[in-house]
Amino acid sequence: AMQFVHAYDHYGRDALQHCQGFFADEFEFFCPGDPEQVAFAGVWKGVNGMQEFFNRFHSLFSRNAGSLKPTYLEADDRVVARYEDQVF
Repeated sequence: AMQFVHAYDHYGRDALQHCQGFFADEFEFFCPGDPEQVAFAGVWKGVNGMQEFFNRFHSLFSRNAGSLKPTYLEADDRVVARYEDQVF
């Protein structure tokens, strides 16, 4: 989870080039929100789903690399990375 957040923070749309090997086949990324209102909200499955999320997100926003200050929560077989991001 830490390597994924670091790759997103520093490489943006190209993050998967730097962390794709860490994804399990059943990987899911959840972005809260109503998909009817927010183009990148929803559950994104696998590497292809994650790249689609990045493509949608970065087609709308730009951001300052290296600005995240994440916290990590672990429970059972899940890791949650929580952070806020400032986008333009």
